[in-house]
Amino acid sequence: MTSALENTFNELEAKHAASLSAVTPGTLSRLADDYDAATTDEVRAAIAFAVAEDIPLETAGKIRRAAKAIELGTPGLIHRATANGATPSAIAKELSVTDSYVRRMIRETRQVSWRIDLFDSEAGRGWQAWEAGESVIPATYTAADLAEHVLSRGGRGPSEHRSRVLIWNGTDEQPNRAAIYTHEQDPTY
Repeated sequence: MTSALENTFNELEAKHAASLSAVTPGTLSRLADDYDAATTDEVRAAIAFAVAEDIPLETAGKIRRAAKAIELGTPGLIHRATANGATPSAIAKELSVTDSYVRRMIRETRQVSWRIDLFDSEAGRGWQAWEAGESVIPATYTAADLAEHVLSRGGRGPSEHRSRVLIWNGTDEQPNRAAIYTHEQDPTY
């Protein structure tokens, strides 16, 4: 008779084998869910061993790079969670970091939304949206610095047409008049 631990291990091994064909956010999420659902250190160790033992080197590299990308994106995760009402303590617990780390990220960085508009371009007459996004920037970084950076990466649109960047605090684009910074420039070609 096999033990519950062996059954759990065999199930996890089967799920893992099925997921080896692609490292995707879904497979990483399933791996994280399985690890999180483990009720003992022994089961967690079995999961970690099964993953480390069975995956090819290039897959392990992809997983490590994905984990590093998540780590680099942690300030953004913290700001979005805060905007959705999560407390620093709840965020810290979920990310397995300290409350002081979460508070430091909130203090030392800020989340902004931005949009590039083009004037009289192939997008249409007058000001038309060209590209939009969100950025987490150091608290010492000015909106003007961000606008210059965004426009420099905006491709041919801002270089060929009159353009503007609008920047808002937070994760949501808001009405133009609520922008904390607006920068306009002539074509740079």
